[in-house]
Amino acid sequence: MSQAKGSLVTGAAGFIGYHLARNLSENGGGQVYLVDNFARGQHDLDFAELASRDGVEILSGDLRDIDFVESLPEVEYVYHLASINGTENFYQRPFDVLEAALIPTLALLNRYARAGIQRFVLSSTSEAYASTVEHFGWEVPTGEDVPLSVSDVRNPRWSYASAKIACESAVNAAHLQFGTPVTTVRYHNVYGPRMGWQHVIPQFIERAKRGIFELHGATNSRSFIFVNDAVRLTRLVAQHPEAIGETFHVGTQQEISMMGLADLILEKMGIEGSVVTFDAPLGSVSRRVPDTRKLEELTGDFERTALAEGLEQTLRYYDSVNN
Repeated sequence: MSQAKGSLVTGAAGFIGYHLARNLSENGGGQVYLVDNFARGQHDLDFAELASRDGVEILSGDLRDIDFVESLPEVEYVYHLASINGTENFYQRPFDVLEAALIPTLALLNRYARAGIQRFVLSSTSEAYASTVEHFGWEVPTGEDVPLSVSDVRNPRWSYASAKIACESAVNAAHLQFGTPVTTVRYHNVYGPRMGWQHVIPQFIERAKRGIFELHGATNSRSFIFVNDAVRLTRLVAQHPEAIGETFHVGTQQEISMMGLADLILEKMGIEGSVVTFDAPLGSVSRRVPDTRKLEELTGDFERTALAEGLEQTLRYYDSVNN
């Protein structure tokens, strides 16, 4: 990878943001700026170690604060990952979810759209097209040409998808109007160490350790990508000239039911138990798997961590933080 003069990562104390910032610090990312307001991101030992490295600097502030955004340094790469994620937040804090996505994205584009950067990378989500798959029978695995939609704006479940659709529109508008070199990556169920507790895999791990084997939406299917793979692919498209103005599905085509995932987790934990199933939350889609051919053909990167191996690494991490 070529040497960059500087990279700025928003949401750097979060899950993917932390792993991306660490990769940048170790693999030619130049000066790395860690931007976070620590409302949700963890200022833990891992983050403290990263922040202590030469060439890494914390910029603590709220991206809804225009003055703070305008004070951010000149860089070549902006990786915008800051958001409020997690299904529980979609239901409990829908306005916060929207605000934390829309205002920072527009503010950052106002700051960097005409600043001569090499790339503005937006972190988006498979949630942006989930309604299309569910209600219009769009094919699975699903390519980047899928129309984006929201089935019911009154359902808070769709606050995150609505926000990300708007953010995708904003970065593409900046590209069209100002020539800003943008790339959108739609992540599909990224998992791994340090992902927090508000996601399906760590939640199931935590409950299983307490002898509670409960699962919502057992027949729903998803694909999961290990965080190291997601970060590597993000950097590859960020540096590829043909990725400008393009959107990429970042994930795997290894589809698994939620029951299959639960069984695999229990197997890796060495626990025997009978899983009690419940209906999926209203608005949850039955299938979501990306077509990754566009990403693979551009990058030439076909390597993915097997789910069983990634789960083992994830379990080791959660065992270590609980001891």
